Amino acid sequence: MESVLFPSGVLSELYSVPVEGGREKQILSTPALSAKYSADGNSIVFYDRKGYEDDYRKHHVSSVTRDIWMYNFPEKKYTKLTEWRGEDREPVWGNENQVYFTSEQSGSFNVWKGTISGDSFTNLKQVTNLDTHPVRSLSRADNGMLCFRYDGEIYKMLEPNEPQKVNITIRSDRR
Repeated sequence: MESVLFPSGVLSELYSVPVEGGREKQILSTPALSAKYSADGNSIVFYDRKGYEDDYRKHHVSSVTRDIWMYNFPEKKYTKLTEWRGEDREPVWGNENQVYFTSEQSGSFNVWKGTISGDSFTNLKQVTNLDTHPVRSLSRADNGMLCFRYDGEIYKMLEPNEPQKVNITIRSDRR
């Protein structure tokens, strides 16, 4: 794959490196942040980066807002999954063709989910209803447990339950 972009730390390209060592391999020549492979390895979901906007800016709407995309390797095809004019980020695969992601569609970043159906995202649904602060750092375990940061704390959530703060105790032997 040839790149028409200039490589930089901001508009970086996606590479893989073998665990056992060896030469890197370019996966995509376009910025693909938070890329996650599907269970069958045929696709990845990611969010794009079109410009130099601050990652922590809230309520951002401009031509460089981030969107959720899917790339299908066998078809060599990009599909833009989100169309909202604000920020959509941090996609993670759910069951089958389901994708969870964070979006500011409801005012502050919350967790949303949708189903990939052909070239579109269907059944969009807001999963969390947190306000005041943005939800960040979304991840998902194989058992369906979602984990994310909110208001400086770590939360977990297994649908259809509400998010629960993870109680963390840090012990020190300092006196």
